[in-house]
Amino acid sequence: MEKFLRRFIYDVGDVPLNGLLLRAEQAYLSGGTDIMEFEKYNIFDVLRGDIARVRDKAVKDRELVRYCYFLSEVIREGGPGLISRFSSPCKELKDETYDLLPLFALLDHIPSMVGELRRRGVPEDIIEDTRKMFQNQVEDFVALYHRLGVRSYVSWLCQFLQCRIIRVGRFNLEMTTYREPFDILSNGSQCVAIPKQISFHRSGQILGSVGCEDAVGSFESDFAENDGHFRGIVTENGICRPQRVQYSKSEWRTIITEGTAVISVHIPSGGSLSPDVCEADLARGKAIINECFGEYRHFFCKSWLLDTQLEELLDHRGNLCSFGKRFLRFPFKSNGKGVFEYVFLMPSDTPLDSLPEKTSLARAVKAHLCSGGHIYGSCGIIADMEG
Repeated sequence: MEKFLRRFIYDVGDVPLNGLLLRAEQAYLSGGTDIMEFEKYNIFDVLRGDIARVRDKAVKDRELVRYCYFLSEVIREGGPGLISRFSSPCKELKDETYDLLPLFALLDHIPSMVGELRRRGVPEDIIEDTRKMFQNQVEDFVALYHRLGVRSYVSWLCQFLQCRIIRVGRFNLEMTTYREPFDILSNGSQCVAIPKQISFHRSGQILGSVGCEDAVGSFESDFAENDGHFRGIVTENGICRPQRVQYSKSEWRTIITEGTAVISVHIPSGGSLSPDVCEADLARGKAIINECFGEYRHFFCKSWLLDTQLEELLDHRGNLCSFGKRFLRFPFKSNGKGVFEYVFLMPSDTPLDSLPEKTSLARAVKAHLCSGGHIYGSCGIIADMEG
């Protein structure tokens, strides 16, 4: 099988494969094509026939079946880098069989995921919605690439298998640690974001973001802290300004910094962002996470959906803009590609004039892009100011 892997993945390099290959071979000899029997998980109520068609073709090649067992072992024991390396072979090959193969390896771990969520006391409806994310990602792959597959989402779906993300209503909620170079301060009634040592473009975006590569007029954030004050530059409306500001420690304290536990909010395709829905699902999600996984006091989001420019392009009273206004927003270094996949369901290298205009959002964003603009996105925090 190692020869097959070297052909399939280009270069195995110095990865020690012996243990993984041995366990995969033993599982294959014991289970045969069992790993391909996706129907037993009762997850797919759409695309079921198409997945079966691809599976029935793949099981005729024992090397493909063995690869699924191998990838299952990688998922069981490998870190994110190893999983990514072995789940995205031959990236230039556009073939639904290769694109879909990782799904069978992922599903092999569904029973363990469900068992752990039940052990922690996660409600059954949340477990069921979390299981359904595997169908959701196949649907997203089909919408984006117009063929069956899942391989570009393998590392993401592994986060569900490891019980780091659960689906709660409208949102995927990830239990993680904060890693952004902005500290969040609170005086008990309001919050501010202060950047650490970062270079900013004159526009207020982080230098090096798309369209912000020119250093003329750039400025630095000279964060400083002493016994009495925090000092930094102003962050407002999702961007930074060169004006200096200082906050007295007698009134302000740091509540979020690198390493703070946060609930990262992800917004999967489909569904409402109405204020009532968002409020209820975030509240329920936080309660479940704190009861079943430990204390997480703050919400974090990093998305094109939080770009404050959307309030100028759309009805600022609409649900999408209302969702963004929930967050204290600040910039991240953006490549501007997020809107292509999520707004247009098109790869980021699609010519602008070919982007579809099926919704008012798509029309507004396309006009903005065609006029030379970019959708950067923002980071956002909903802080528990008592935390």
